[in-house]
Amino acid sequence: MSSLATNFHSPVSLAHVYAKNVGLAARAFLHALVGQRPAIQAAVVISQRARAKNLLELHHMADYYESTMPNFSAELRSLACRD
Repeated sequence: MSSLATNFHSPVSLAHVYAKNVGLAARAFLHALVGQRPAIQAAVVISQRARAKNLLELHHMADYYESTMPNFSAELRSLACRD
């Protein structure tokens, strides 16, 4: 006869996880009430710069593969042109 023993004890209690989630929700609610918009706008500017850099890299990759894999190059250009 065999037996299987399992221990599903978590080192982090569920009450702690719940309290953390409630705290994060309260913090997000307070930030929404105060209206801290400049931090969000700064993140948008950074993401627009990163997007432009990524699009430029896609175009460079498309140019690199143009002679050896024209279909792949066309696919890269179509990915770069998506909104």
